[in-house]
Amino acid sequence: MTEMGIARVARAEIADDARIPQGDRQAPDFLLILKRQRWPLILGALLGLLAGGVHHVTSPDRYYAASVVLIDERDSYPGQEFASNFPLLRNETAVLNEMQVLGSLELAKQVTRDLALHEDTGFLNQPVSLARSALTGMTGKVRGLLPVPPQTPTGPAPDEEARIVATAGKLQREIGITRVGRSFSIEISMILNDPGLAAAIANSYAALYLADRQAASRVASQNGAAWLRENIEEVRQSANEAAQRVADFKAENRASDPQGLRELEQRVITLNELHATLLERLEMITIEGSYPISNGRLLSEAVTPRDPALPKAWRLLSAGLVLGLLAGLAIAAWREMRENGVRTGEDVRRLTGLPFLGYLPRFSRRRIQRLRPIVTQQDVRQGLPAISFSRRGSQSAEAGDAAPMRARPRHFSPALYLPSVAPELPYNDTLKGILARLERMSAPGQGCVAAVSSLNTGEGRTTLAANLAQFAALSGLNTLLIDADVPNPALSHALGFDIEAGLGEVLAGKAALEECIETLPVTGLKVLPYLKPRSPTGQVGMMKLASHLQAARKNYDLVVLDSQPLGASTDVTAVLGALDAVVMVADWGRTCRTALEECMANDPDLARKTAGVVLNRAKMGRLGAYGVMLDKVRDRRRAILT
Repeated sequence: MTEMGIARVARAEIADDARIPQGDRQAPDFLLILKRQRWPLILGALLGLLAGGVHHVTSPDRYYAASVVLIDERDSYPGQEFASNFPLLRNETAVLNEMQVLGSLELAKQVTRDLALHEDTGFLNQPVSLARSALTGMTGKVRGLLPVPPQTPTGPAPDEEARIVATAGKLQREIGITRVGRSFSIEISMILNDPGLAAAIANSYAALYLADRQAASRVASQNGAAWLRENIEEVRQSANEAAQRVADFKAENRASDPQGLRELEQRVITLNELHATLLERLEMITIEGSYPISNGRLLSEAVTPRDPALPKAWRLLSAGLVLGLLAGLAIAAWREMRENGVRTGEDVRRLTGLPFLGYLPRFSRRRIQRLRPIVTQQDVRQGLPAISFSRRGSQSAEAGDAAPMRARPRHFSPALYLPSVAPELPYNDTLKGILARLERMSAPGQGCVAAVSSLNTGEGRTTLAANLAQFAALSGLNTLLIDADVPNPALSHALGFDIEAGLGEVLAGKAALEECIETLPVTGLKVLPYLKPRSPTGQVGMMKLASHLQAARKNYDLVVLDSQPLGASTDVTAVLGALDAVVMVADWGRTCRTALEECMANDPDLARKTAGVVLNRAKMGRLGAYGVMLDKVRDRRRAILT
């Protein structure tokens, strides 16, 4: 490439080439993942809050009623004095035992009989929330799909006792028995949609429990008295026998063995004292049995609540928010694991080891269709067509005596003229960097031949080739753009040439290269189009193209080839010897990382000739979520087309 025009473009860019990758800076991975996957988290949180709100609205009101009973730490049972050596163990065990009594089926059956709950349809068929109803319906449908075991013959309707047991089982599952802190108080709670019934059940539980403890105390007193009577008689007999042995010992030994006599007399005294103690204890137990006193008392009675305790809006919304965030986090993790597209310059360098040429921002084609290039009077004097387009699309003749072009496009595609229709677009900054890179790879004093290629179709290869050539032409370089995508000449179709001969005829030897070159208006770019797919244009034709490229190198500062995708053809490899550089286009987020890495690894010659990789259609606003810090010069996202 000559230094005539490229110096104006590349002088500042060569020294500033490190600006092309735009300074990728890696932030902590977890924070970056949360940043780029924020929408699943936000949507999950919103849906969770919505679900919590719907659940709150559709849930019936439920009322909370509770009574508190106090358990006396002093228990009445035989041998209480011996257990007093371990008061803490006994007290903790006593509380747990009483909680088991409160939660027993027998006590639930007594409450069911007293309140006739087995006949209360309001208790048996309580309203449920919409979510519970839907879950029950879904469970029933799933069970309906499963094999049904053989049904046993239906017996007679359950009697009253069976219904009481079934209702007591339901009540046993719903009653709440909790200890109040580390005290000897137990709270009996009930949550129902009927506030009066909830309070009645809690109070009935407390009353029946205290009555049960009183009855248990009476039974314990009776059992203790019977046990004491048996032992008193046994001790009395033992004392009489000991006294008789003392009398016999005195008669036989007289005063010859005083020690043995003292031992026998001491045993008599001990048995008599034990007999007296047992008689005293029997009298006390008899009195307690005559006037039984409960070892517990009611601390607070349940009152009928006025305000519902459930559902709580904050609790349902919090649960919905947490569940929504967890679901969003799972979706975010799934999306992150499926992510296999090239996103940053760091990905390019890590996967291929090639230079990163920059980002080509995504632009709105709908907006850009409204723009038109501006041709100045100086451009007309330099031989460009005498047509001027304003940004509103008006057309006027600024040089009426200018000669019209031999072949003009039948229609205008602004996306292929970005350097002229939108010179302020950040897209053009990357084009400058690419030209600077091509200048460094070309031999001094010679033209540069570069191919623009990609792995797959639809990655923006043709648009980049056209705009790169247009930018070079506007910079004063004698530039030739060749549509070498033989099976699909999209560039020639987009430019709308009405020609009779093109690249196919040049490769077939039916026309000379210079005879088929067309000149675009506005930019003065030379284009070698392709008429339409025809034979022969296979590998042999591309081999012939290499010789034509060598000839074009002498006449042009820059030759740009819009080549076929590497994944669909080996035409680029066929002309690789005639190329100075290959510009690889990767679609931002769509080009597979593995495919790009394998392509460069499997063809070292291609990798050596590749000038670098450019990421096309990049969403500049999302690059920060991938750890990329954009330069202020490139960060002009307020342009009307971005």
